[in-house]
Amino acid sequence: MIRRGLTCLLLAGLWACTPTLNWREVTLDRLTALLPCKPDRAKRTVKLGVGDVAMEMAGCEAGDALYAVSHVRVPGTDEPKAVVQQWQAVALGNLQSSTPQSLPWATPKGADAVLRLAAAGRRASGEAVAAQWAWLTSGSDIYHVAVYSKKLAPEQLDTLFSDLKIQ
Repeated sequence: MIRRGLTCLLLAGLWACTPTLNWREVTLDRLTALLPCKPDRAKRTVKLGVGDVAMEMAGCEAGDALYAVSHVRVPGTDEPKAVVQQWQAVALGNLQSSTPQSLPWATPKGADAVLRLAAAGRRASGEAVAAQWAWLTSGSDIYHVAVYSKKLAPEQLDTLFSDLKIQ
């Protein structure tokens, strides 16, 4: 009986010491990112640019934030810019925000172009939410990195956006 009680106490203590942000490498196509939790993965077809494209996603929740990374490949050399603009409009619309703030950002290794934005808005439930997004292009590939939370803190953003690499 005492052994069982000590085991329960030890397990409870270990659980309490588990870090909220447990960063790990996640790869989508050629993009390597760090997410603070074990991501769920999904694939679906979405309408972007000239038509339907396959989107691969990985995302998870840690603390009070949702983290996500997505990838699409679009046909044609001029399409990525138009698709990023359309994707940006959809992201802002989902957040019920039309006033993003452009953020300075060094282009990660392997990316042709980047766009990083921050915005505040409301979830569909009406709850206030802040978001930061980044879109990276490399050839006909577009990668999207996002984090959503009531309030974004540097520890949620720095690792996520500073360690992106495209092979």
